[in-house]
Amino acid sequence: IELWDKDNEEEYYDLKIALNNNFENNIHELFAFFPTKIDIKFPFIIHGTFDLNSSRNQINDSQKNRFILKKLVELIVETAKNITKQEVSYKALEMLTYNYQEHILKELGFYSYIDYVLEELEIFPCLDNTYRKKNNVIYIDELSIFVNNTNKVDIFPNLLIPNNVKINLSRYLLSTSVTNDKLNILSRSITDINQRVDLIYMFYHTFKHQKLEFLIDKNMNLISLEDDVFTPSKYEFSIPSYVNIKFMNKELFDKLVLKFKIESSEKSRELQRILKEITNIHSYEPAPVLQKIITSTNQELKKDNINKEYFIVEMIQSLYENFMLVEKTTIPVDTKIQLLNKNKTLTDAKNLYLSDSYHSGEMTEYLFKNIFTNNDFLANIQIYKLQNEVIEDVEEFFLWLGVNKYTKFNKINSDPNYEKFIFAKIDKPLA
Repeated sequence: IELWDKDNEEEYYDLKIALNNNFENNIHELFAFFPTKIDIKFPFIIHGTFDLNSSRNQINDSQKNRFILKKLVELIVETAKNITKQEVSYKALEMLTYNYQEHILKELGFYSYIDYVLEELEIFPCLDNTYRKKNNVIYIDELSIFVNNTNKVDIFPNLLIPNNVKINLSRYLLSTSVTNDKLNILSRSITDINQRVDLIYMFYHTFKHQKLEFLIDKNMNLISLEDDVFTPSKYEFSIPSYVNIKFMNKELFDKLVLKFKIESSEKSRELQRILKEITNIHSYEPAPVLQKIITSTNQELKKDNINKEYFIVEMIQSLYENFMLVEKTTIPVDTKIQLLNKNKTLTDAKNLYLSDSYHSGEMTEYLFKNIFTNNDFLANIQIYKLQNEVIEDVEEFFLWLGVNKYTKFNKINSDPNYEKFIFAKIDKPLA
């Protein structure tokens, strides 16, 4: 390539760089046949036919030098790409990385052209073994390592290769975000449970405060974010078809406990505490599971044009199976439980009494038949399809749900001022 100077005399320039395989270099002077006083710290030696001043220690501010320095940057890029033809690497970036700007070279635009190259040329190495421009790549090193190790490059082709040389890539202001759709595709593509453990562990440390579908059930199916996920239970819970409850895969749970080095005796609670910001996980306890079944049924009952009896019966069938299965637990007192009365309309359990369909309800219905109506008595046992169960168990179950056996007690908070007024007028009764 030729350059014309101000006297229109044709001149030629020569540029060479010398580097070793490990990119180590202790000679930092710029050479123009002999070393100059210009300190240029790159991992290679640079020689060029620069226009020097009379001392031959500095280069002049000339059009020729500006031209040669521009070509030097291009030579560095091409050299890096030539030595990495078989496999892309960070060598091009490494060769163009500078930690300070030598003032003469800065004035001649050397560093500005490097910056331009970094913006405009395809020198950023990606997982699909190609180079891309800065604005077309994503830099998330932990994700890159995982994607590379699991051969999922087709999902993230423009993800930068793992930064094994530890270049300070943050200086380039690269994109560090990926879409949830891409991450969900990645999660769905993982079939090996050990890889899923690594995925969750990586995501926890890299993408906090962002929930995705990572957990799987006992059948290795991915659990939707629309489902409430509980840590594993030793019981096989009965869950109505319309209730979004899943239980986490036991093997996945055990491996995550090991991965996160959870040594607490409350392993379910500790894992839930760790993963709650990236998944919709809950620590298993019977009461929340049962409460979820009840509240989900209440939500269904609010819908128009539905068979309310169907949902009530399915809820009762499920709750009864679980009542007989798990250790006895208490449903939170503020939980609204709706049941069918003898007229097959909805009534809160706490306002119902056992009817004569149940042994303990025979006397109640006989005594109050002229006081209570069918709206006050629990629907017959056949309605709930429990007629083949042990009647004592069924009675205990409905009482557990809040149905009254003989009487109903209402707690009334008395006015303390009224109480003081009364006992100011009369003596308190003897204890």
